[in-house]
Amino acid sequence: MAITGGAFANNSSSVAIRNSILYGNQNSSGTTTNQISGGGVTVANSIIQGGGFTGATDNNPLFVNANADDLRLKAGSPALNAGDVNLLPADSRDLDGDGNTTEKIPLDLAGNTRVAGANVDLVAYEGAELSPTPTPANSRTIFVRANAGGTNNGTSWVDAFTDLQGVLSRIKLAKSALVWLGIIISLEFTSPSASAAIFNNKTTFETAASVAGNLALETFDSFTGPIFQLSSLGITFNPMNAGIQPHSILANCPGPAFSSPNVLANNNACAFPGRGSIASKPTNPSNGIVGIGFFNTGGDDVLQLSAFDASNNLIEQATVSGSSLNPNAFKFLGVVTSTPASRIEISPVGGNGIFSIDNLQVATKSTTPVPEPSTILGIVTLGLGALFSKKYNQDDN
Repeated sequence: MAITGGAFANNSSSVAIRNSILYGNQNSSGTTTNQISGGGVTVANSIIQGGGFTGATDNNPLFVNANADDLRLKAGSPALNAGDVNLLPADSRDLDGDGNTTEKIPLDLAGNTRVAGANVDLVAYEGAELSPTPTPANSRTIFVRANAGGTNNGTSWVDAFTDLQGVLSRIKLAKSALVWLGIIISLEFTSPSASAAIFNNKTTFETAASVAGNLALETFDSFTGPIFQLSSLGITFNPMNAGIQPHSILANCPGPAFSSPNVLANNNACAFPGRGSIASKPTNPSNGIVGIGFFNTGGDDVLQLSAFDASNNLIEQATVSGSSLNPNAFKFLGVVTSTPASRIEISPVGGNGIFSIDNLQVATKSTTPVPEPSTILGIVTLGLGALFSKKYNQDDN
């Protein structure tokens, strides 16, 4: 803000104003919107209160709530599609992380797609105020908060949806959904064609996974030595690195267990063949894994769960923290995915690379037909409290 000109003041510089709105701002005396006493100002595709510039109109831009600094545009705003995409700056900070810094800036201030319509909108936010049914073009993130006030249209924590049920059908249209449960929680899809629900609660996972496929549980109570497949779960452990470093499996390994003395471990002090990811694939090649859940019983590692499709593309990835050696503090992690996985890997992220899990549950399903993403998204209503941050060390049971 300029002191002598509320929107801007220019005495000697050459200024270019493009794809911008200067409206509803005044100087310290409450009178002047802008002041030019020298230099030059070039304006293109803009709205400037008071007019007087070629390349700008004086129309009310129709902000959602300027007094509350909500500078999104209302439906019908003259600023919608009023910009020039050719005047957008380069993505010098690589906002979308694709490594291309010469492309036009791809995201707006809220992280939504920068150009959502026939042309770019003016100001920092793309798209009109969202209706209760946002579209992929103008919504990359949907917010859900039980006690939110505001307009409840899912566009921010203040204006968040208050009911997860009402947003389920829209999550697959957005890049991510953020859910407020005392802490910030997120569910992010790694593929536009896949969706997944992430759980840190055993009961809600079991309910969702049972709907998604045939769910089975293995507690490892009866095992006394190395195991290379679990017929009870319909999975075979999958060698990694061309078999040089196979998966790591063994029950009856010393250490904490959630429900019995036996766990599934990759500790090379008591297991063959040693450390590494626990990687599994369906025993029946016509099946895929649509759900997997377990307790992280080792206590000193963060474990990462990764699901891959038949083309080795990552479907979903999530993490769960370890805990002290306290059975009541063991952390549960479960994922139910809409795209059947051809391989599931459980890997250590930190610590010494030795970890153990217990109460492994797997849900399998025929890969034909492939369920729609909305099938799994509907299941999320069974466990609103089950969602937690991707790559976030959850500290609460």
